Amino acid sequence: DFPEALESARNEARNAFGDDRVLLECFVSGPRHIEFQIFGDQHGNVIHLFERDCSLQRRHQKIIEESPSPFLDEKLRSKMANAAVAAAKAVKYTGAGTVEFIVGDDRKFFFMEMNTRLQVEHPVTEMITGLDLVEWQLRIAGGEKLPLSQKDVKQNGHAIETRIYAENPETGFLPSTGTLQSLAFPGLNHNNSADNRATIRIDSGVEQGGEISIHYDPLIAKLVVHADSRKQAIRTMQTALAQSGVLGVETNLGFLQSILQHPYFDAGKMDTLFVDSNLESLLEENQDSVDWVCWGTAIACLLEDYAESETKAQESMEPCSPWNSLNNWRSGFPEPHRVQLRNQQGTETEVMIIKENNSFRILNETEGILVTVSRHGDLLDLSWNTKGLEEFGHHLLVLMDDVQVLTVHEKGRNYFTRLDPLAFEQSEEESDSRLSAPMPGNIIRVLVQAGDKVISGQPLLVMEAMKMEHTINAPADGIVEQVFFQTGDLVQNDAELIKFSLL
Repeated sequence: DFPEALESARNEARNAFGDDRVLLECFVSGPRHIEFQIFGDQHGNVIHLFERDCSLQRRHQKIIEESPSPFLDEKLRSKMANAAVAAAKAVKYTGAGTVEFIVGDDRKFFFMEMNTRLQVEHPVTEMITGLDLVEWQLRIAGGEKLPLSQKDVKQNGHAIETRIYAENPETGFLPSTGTLQSLAFPGLNHNNSADNRATIRIDSGVEQGGEISIHYDPLIAKLVVHADSRKQAIRTMQTALAQSGVLGVETNLGFLQSILQHPYFDAGKMDTLFVDSNLESLLEENQDSVDWVCWGTAIACLLEDYAESETKAQESMEPCSPWNSLNNWRSGFPEPHRVQLRNQQGTETEVMIIKENNSFRILNETEGILVTVSRHGDLLDLSWNTKGLEEFGHHLLVLMDDVQVLTVHEKGRNYFTRLDPLAFEQSEEESDSRLSAPMPGNIIRVLVQAGDKVISGQPLLVMEAMKMEHTINAPADGIVEQVFFQTGDLVQNDAELIKFSLL
């Protein structure tokens, strides 16, 4: 694979800088990506604001950062901090900067690069130091001295940041584009954290109804937490992710939840290869589904039906008419409400529900299960009034549009399609002869032509979108019948790229 990887790197360098030369570096076993935030002023003063561990990455890009690093002891932290400050002093650096290192499992560290700006993950440092780094940058640019000396900078508690991306982990983290139909973050729905002394911060540049396009990085938001200890910070982040959801584009939110629950993350045993090495199990956990989640989702759908029914009744000429009500009264036993859902694995379930005063009885089990529901915006608090259900969760975030429903809980998230039992559902035509664009982008290389015989997995063409290359491979042995685009063309999502026939 090395020749192909080298050619890809050279191509990216040539397109970005007009220079396709690359550097070959030494191999580091169990590499961790650890960086130090530094500041220098115009008066020769340089200090550091401690480290950020950025080892959790996909496609060589950070997705989770934390401070302090669970890998560093005080001796190694001091050596790396001194090296970072020395590097900045050597070039008479002024302003905010990040000195980045690779640290091996033998605890040897190597200089990688220096970023001469505030980075995406700078809120992690702000959380553990209590300092406003943007203010510092502005003051230094105005000629002021550093506000603090090194001995006055303190490291307090533990902070974790997760980056919420519009991307699909199941397709190699390909970016996802579209309209943000629904957005939910902690604080916008329910002011709650695992520890009332913990802090949750959301940095976002998008809003509901906005577009995620191919022209910008697919970052939706940064979710940052701070607590007294790493254990508390992890728990707070798990709670915060369980209160976060997006409808309209694919996201990595469920994948982030899977990482936060992994025993290696809990033990701080992560390196830059963690995601690649554990990808299959992380994706499997991301798709896990349980009955109580389906039942809670059905109740949320029913509550939404009640609300819509009430609105229509108020807007009608006869607001008190029984025809404007979802009342399930019958002369004998009440008729259950029936909500039909299909999960992301294609399994269909009909949930039968009877409303009893302020509770709902689920009739899918022989004995019936009673649950009391309290609704706070998109959040549901569930109290299961039946013994033996200790494994059931008590909180759900439910976002929905006309058909799709996203349900988030502390162990993950599930997508459901709400089915209309009276609607005719047209089956999709299956075809192995159509290779489509997984996203909008530019065609940068076409590797085959009509009439070529290809083998399974052979690269056919290469697209570029959101600063990343994506190779379209042959799904099986076959013959290329037609290529619809050429190098330089812009294609839309799901556009047919190549007509392909199986051998």
